[in-house]
Amino acid sequence: YPPRSCPQGQAASQSTTHDPAQRVVLMLRERWHFCRDSQVLLGSRALRERHLGLMGYQLLPLPFEELESQRGLPQLKSYLRQKLQALGLRWGPEGG
Repeated sequence: YPPRSCPQGQAASQSTTHDPAQRVVLMLRERWHFCRDSQVLLGSRALRERHLGLMGYQLLPLPFEELESQRGLPQLKSYLRQKLQALGLRWGPEGG
């Protein structure tokens, strides 16, 4: 689903159209995405997240350590459902 461009001078979050689609990007964050021994994103990663945010996407960072700790598909689905609900989003067509 390609993102729509923003009218000049209007932020994506202030769009006047009522688009039912919710644009979310699941951002897998691995250790090598950060500067050494810190929680500061590398420039290319920070720029990517900034651009996606400006295009109207909601970013959902997923730390690799948290994903790796999930045991099996049911637990992983539950983890992702909780993350999406924290953003106020539904899981699937019926929210289930």
